[in-house]
Amino acid sequence: MWRHLTRVQAYDAALAEYEELEYRTSAAALEALGPFPLVPLAVLVHDPAVMIEFFVRYGRLPRTAGERVETLWGELLRDHGRLSPLAQVETVVGSGHLIHLEQPHTTLSRIVTAIESQRGC
Repeated sequence: MWRHLTRVQAYDAALAEYEELEYRTSAAALEALGPFPLVPLAVLVHDPAVMIEFFVRYGRLPRTAGERVETLWGELLRDHGRLSPLAQVETVVGSGHLIHLEQPHTTLSRIVTAIESQRGC
């Protein structure tokens, strides 16, 4: 992934995505949606150790760079928990980026819990 980001095609793809956002989504349209609803929210976060090893092994990053990437990425994911006071943020031990594939029972359980708790609201 790290090496992919240095390719021209990745840059072109990112620009195309940002262009779509710019022309199809305005700040006013987002503001018109109002605040994030008061709903249960499950934020499943990958295991930092798993991702650091992934960056080192497959991305060929020095460990310190992998740790920096993981710190920032983990922080961004955990920030999603601030969207709702009903949010539960959970690190899924042993999982990487594809939590829904690597830990499907955990993923399904958290979805069911969120739905059931919404029924009680």
